[in-house]
Amino acid sequence: MALVLLFSVPMYLCATGSIPIAVALMLKGLSPGAALVLLMAGPATNFAAILVVRKVLGVKALVVYLGTIIIGAIGFGLAIDYLLPQEWFLSELKETAGHCGHTSWFKILSSVLFILLLLNAFLGKIGKAHHSCSCGCRRECVENDAKIYGVKGMSCNHCKANVERALLALEGVRSATAKIEACEVAIVGDVDEAVVKKAVEELGFKFEGRKL
Repeated sequence: MALVLLFSVPMYLCATGSIPIAVALMLKGLSPGAALVLLMAGPATNFAAILVVRKVLGVKALVVYLGTIIIGAIGFGLAIDYLLPQEWFLSELKETAGHCGHTSWFKILSSVLFILLLLNAFLGKIGKAHHSCSCGCRRECVENDAKIYGVKGMSCNHCKANVERALLALEGVRSATAKIEACEVAIVGDVDEAVVKKAVEELGFKFEGRKL
């Protein structure tokens, strides 16, 4: 559990992305309690969140924040390992893994359809990325008065939503659209670049200045 905490606390793991990791580790021998530690501590914090909490709320709040997560995760992990039989968790996983070799036509067709949908989404994003206006500048269907700033560190829709919410709260901003793949944010409105930089960096992301 201590080893799982060592990796899961500083690392960014979203709630849904940590589930298959925990299942795979359990099939490799990790105890259900240690898997629960990964599921609790991973999504609850990461290195960027630790820096933000320390900067905004102080060291004392950071200690309470991390202590609550660590003690809670280990406490519930130990409760699962010592109070509940492991067969409750492992039997179903092993049974499911044992049937992975039997592939039906429905599964094959579903996989093909899923791949086609992924390709369609990927090609659509490539088309949008190469879209340009009549003057030849690089722009993605934003309003004519939009300002585009570079923002690095966004890795999921949760990051995107946090950035957009923080920017929309700024005075003078009428709309804010973050683009994860392009590492940029399109802002419509009258707002100073220094204010945008401060809002972005307080969330733990890297501000790279205006791009367009």
